[in-house]
Amino acid sequence: MFRTLFRFRRRSVDQTGRMFPSTGNFITQAKYWLSSAEDRTERHILLALTIALIALNILFFISAR
Repeated sequence: MFRTLFRFRRRSVDQTGRMFPSTGNFITQAKYWLSSAEDRTERHILLALTIALIALNILFFISAR
């Protein structure tokens, strides 16, 4: 997730030239990231890792009972 957030910031800085992008720039970058073909692999990896993390948390929760 941090890699994705840093990518959002880097793209926003490249486009606007401002050191600290605004919330609107973040939303614009998120929309681009969700729809761009160049980020498809990164989206799939993030989704797979998120699902794995949720599954592990459920397993640990069930085994702790």
